[in-house]
Amino acid sequence: MREVRRVLAPGGALLASSFAAGPEHPVKAAVAGAARAMGWRPPSWYTRLKVELADQVADPEAVAAMAERAGFVDIAAEARTLEIGSLDVESLIEYRLGMGSLAAFVGDLDPVARRRPVDDTARRLGADPEPLRPAVMLLSARVPAAPRPPA
Repeated sequence: MREVRRVLAPGGALLASSFAAGPEHPVKAAVAGAARAMGWRPPSWYTRLKVELADQVADPEAVAAMAERAGFVDIAAEARTLEIGSLDVESLIEYRLGMGSLAAFVGDLDPVARRRPVDDTARRLGADPEPLRPAVMLLSARVPAAPRPPA
């Protein structure tokens, strides 16, 4: 947050989002299980993010306090549940396989192997998975304007 503050111009705005605390959709565990069965292991950055940082960006008060400590003003942080609506099983799986922690692994698979985690996850989820309703954290803040030089 301090680095973002450092590179923004005076008066500049920050709009950011992350996943918030809330129930996880079954597709997350199903995709991870299918990928692990093919040899995927979470990258170290992802493990660190989950263990050390996820709680810090999942709560509105914690996010607002972090922004304030970094020197932002006009801070608004809130958690919302997004209504994505019903996705077909394949779209739901592709959404999850496109996450940063999995994308490189999936991208390295040949086209035949690429179908395996999709098919395996579809079996794990069933034909009619629950709708996707991710909990997200939304943050808006501003860098204080530069003081005006004396006239």
